[in-house]
Amino acid sequence: MKYLRHQMTLPSVLRYGAWRLSRSQGSIRVRLRSGPRLELRPAPFGDLFGAHEIFVRDVYRCPNPEVLSSVHNIVDVGANIGLSCIYWAHNFKAAQILAFEPHPRHIQILKRNAQLNHLENRLTLIEAAAGQAPGEAVLSDASLCSSLVSPNNDESGIRVPIVDLFKTLENRKIDLLKIDIEGYEYAILQDERLSSLSAAIVVMEWHNTPTVPDGKAWCSSRLAEVGYRVIGGNDEQADTGVLWAFRR
Repeated sequence: MKYLRHQMTLPSVLRYGAWRLSRSQGSIRVRLRSGPRLELRPAPFGDLFGAHEIFVRDVYRCPNPEVLSSVHNIVDVGANIGLSCIYWAHNFKAAQILAFEPHPRHIQILKRNAQLNHLENRLTLIEAAAGQAPGEAVLSDASLCSSLVSPNNDESGIRVPIVDLFKTLENRKIDLLKIDIEGYEYAILQDERLSSLSAAIVVMEWHNTPTVPDGKAWCSSRLAEVGYRVIGGNDEQADTGVLWAFRR
C-alpha cells in the first residue's frame, strides 16, 4: 500500500514521522518530491485523507489526457483547504484558478497553502458556497472534514454566504470545472442553466444520498443530457466516486 509519506522529500518524511508519533494537535508543513508544499492538520480533520486521495491515489488523473493541453482556466467548486487547487496548479503550469470555499476554517488553511505554493497571482478565491441563487447557508455540522451545506435554520452550524454559481460564471471561459460539494452537486446539476456554462471539461465527485441512491448513474445521465460524453474516473467506492465529462 502506498502512503502519503512515500511522496514526501526525506526531510519532510522525518518531520512528518515525528509529528505523527507526537500526536500533535498542530498543523505540519511538508513538501512532496514532485514539488507541491502542503500544510495539513491532524485527525479528526480530513486533510490527510484528502492529500492521500489527490496525491497518492491520484483521483483526478484524467482518463482522456490528450485534451488537457488546452486547459488554461480552471474553476474549483468546493476547494476545501486548497489541495485540489495545488494539484491543478502543479499539473497546469499556466492555468488560472477560480475557487469556491465557504468554510472559514478551511479558508484559512487554503490561503496559507496558496502562499506556500506561490499561487497568489494564479488563484482567485470566492469565500462562499456555490449555489443556485444568492443567500445564506448553514454548514450543517460545522464540519471538520468537509463543508456540508444545508440552506436551513439550523442554529448549531456555521452560517456562510451563498453566491449564484451560474451568475458568477456567466460569460466566463472555463476549460475545466471541478465540483466536489458533498451531495449538493445535485442542486447545481439540476439547474436549467447548466447547459449554458462554457465548461469544456467537468470533473466531479458524485455521492449516493437518500434522495439519489445511484449518484453515478444520475450524474452521468444529467451531464449527457446537456451535451457531455461521460467517462468514469479512476476512483470509485461504494457511495462515492469521480466522473469526467467532455463537451461533445
